[in-house]
Amino acid sequence: MGDAFNRLVPAADRMPFVRCRQEIASALTPLLSHVEKIDPNLSRTWSQTSTTAMRGVDKLEERTLKAQMRKRGLTKGRLQQLRNLLLPKGKLQERVFPLALFINYYGLAFIEKIFDQGALDDFAHHIVVIEEKK
Repeated sequence: MGDAFNRLVPAADRMPFVRCRQEIASALTPLLSHVEKIDPNLSRTWSQTSTTAMRGVDKLEERTLKAQMRKRGLTKGRLQQLRNLLLPKGKLQERVFPLALFINYYGLAFIEKIFDQGALDDFAHHIVVIEEKK
């Protein structure tokens, strides 16, 4: 689910964080040889410092992008709900829900609606919206 959410984030929104990571790497890289000359054991501390700094940027990026996507009306929860509606239990609806369930819920109009959607030999995936009875 995270991958789908991340693909929805515009690349321009990620660029400041990419540049920040590059600048951190550029700033810390010269320090490695300097600290290793003083004490070779400090290379491990340098590595931990670098990792911690990058994790901090990652966390800030994640929270910033979540807030930005929330402003656009999209959250990981809503994306997960949509996925569950389209692919219940991660499978195609027709493999999870029997036809009788839909007929029982929507009545025989369900079958008519399906037939109205196109040719019976068209095996492409389609989304059919059926309004509930009021």
